[in-house]
Amino acid sequence: MVINNQQNKILKTLNILYIEDEESIKENVKKTLELFCNNVYDAEDISNAKKILENKRVDIIISDINLPDICGIDFIKELRKIDKTIPIIILSAYTD
Repeated sequence: MVINNQQNKILKTLNILYIEDEESIKENVKKTLELFCNNVYDAEDISNAKKILENKRVDIIISDINLPDICGIDFIKELRKIDKTIPIIILSAYTD
């Protein structure tokens, strides 16, 4: 898929919150996302993610499903009580 100029401009305006507790994965994915988007906020747990959500405009959340303080699904359920529209992408290294 080729990204055209209009799509690139739209991507550059997005603010992404990336939640991942594995440091090396988080840094690699963040670097990749920064190729497309100007603002990529990263958090290693839900506690830090909530702080970012309180202080920054976030357009998309990308989250690992297995996090140290709360399951990614439980976080989404909690978030949906507050914001029903923000797109959320769940990632998992597990096949089950």
